[in-house]
Amino acid sequence: MRRLGAAALDLGYVACGRFDFFWEEGLKPWDVAAGILIVKEVGGETSDYYGGNNPLFSGTLLAANNQTIHKKILGIINER
Repeated sequence: MRRLGAAALDLGYVACGRFDFFWEEGLKPWDVAAGILIVKEVGGETSDYYGGNNPLFSGTLLAANNQTIHKKILGIINER
């Protein structure tokens, strides 16, 4: 696990394939809006921790570079 300190950069790394996924809580829309768009544009998946399709305002974000990883990590997050 590597954390760079900027959600936008972490999401960019998901989009380009350097990271398989990224998750975080307590983010503001300005922290993630551009990154969510970039991940979606390259075919990645984004959601809140419950699979909802509006992570921009939910306060939780899960982003993955493919649907398979996204579903697996979503399941792990929701086990707790």
